Amino acid sequence: MVRTADGGDTWQMGVVNPKANLEAVFFPDTRHGWVGGNVEGRGVIYQTRDGGKTWKLQRKLDDFEVSSVNGLWFRDKENGWAAGNADAVGSQYGPYGFIFQTEDRGEHWRLQYRAESKNGFHALRFVNDVIGWVLAPDQILYTEDAGGHWIVRYRAREDRDDFFWGLDFVSPSEGWIVSGMFSGEVLRTLNTGKDWEAIALPPKEQIPSRKETPFCISVKFASSSEGWVGASDGVVLSTTNGGKSWNAEDTGETQTIRGLAITPHAVFAVGTHGVILKRRLRSMD
Repeated sequence: MVRTADGGDTWQMGVVNPKANLEAVFFPDTRHGWVGGNVEGRGVIYQTRDGGKTWKLQRKLDDFEVSSVNGLWFRDKENGWAAGNADAVGSQYGPYGFIFQTEDRGEHWRLQYRAESKNGFHALRFVNDVIGWVLAPDQILYTEDAGGHWIVRYRAREDRDDFFWGLDFVSPSEGWIVSGMFSGEVLRTLNTGKDWEAIALPPKEQIPSRKETPFCISVKFASSSEGWVGASDGVVLSTTNGGKSWNAEDTGETQTIRGLAITPHAVFAVGTHGVILKRRLRSMD
C-alpha cells in the first residue's frame, strides 16, 4: 500500500500483509480506511484508523473454499459494503459473486446478497446513501434501498463484445461503464440504468503509436462532460463533451491503466508494475 499526503508529489510505502493480493481500497475520510483482497485463496478485509500507517485484519472469509474481496465502498466510517467472488465449501452451485455489509466500522460483516457468476463481482459504487451499483463481467446490479434488495439492471449482450470492467456515476441517473474484451467501448445511461447507449472510442488509427485497439479497463468522470478512460499500452482517452469525441493523451507509458481517481485539482492514473501518473484538471488550467 502506498500513501501520499502532498498531492502525489511523494509517496510512502507500507506493508498491509506480505502475503496479500490487494484488489480494492476505500477511505471515507483521512483516517479511516479499508483494503480488500485475498491471502492464500481466502478473501480478506483490513482496516486502518490512523490514515494507513497501521492495518489490522477485520475479516477473513474462511467459510469459502476460494474467495477474494474486489470492491469496497463506505458511505461513512460506520456503513460500508464489500463485493467479490467465491466458491462455497461443499456447495452444489458454481462460482458466485457476493456482497457483504457492515454497520459498525467493519467489526461485523453480514452477507447481504449473492448470485451465481463465473467471475464474481469486481466493482462497487454508491452515488448517495441508498442508490448503488455492483459490476460483474456479464451483468450490472442495482439497489435503491442501500442494498436491502439487489436487482439485475442490465445484462451483457451475446451479439456484442460486452465484458464489463469499470464503472462510474456522476449522479443517480447518469453513469458510465467501460466494456469489451477485444474492442474499446463505453456504455452510458441517463436514466438510472434502464437503458444504456453504446459510445464508441477512437479506432486504433487515431491513437498515436498503437497498432492494436486498446483494451479498456477503467473509467472516471469529473462531471457530465469531462471524463477519462484508462486502457492497455498506457493509453488514457479523455473527453470534454460527454463522450461525443475523445482525445488520446500522451502518458509516456506502456503499462495498462487499471485505475483512475480525481481530486479537486488533479487526475491520477494507476497502472501495472507500480506506475502512478498525475495531471492537472483542465478546469484548473
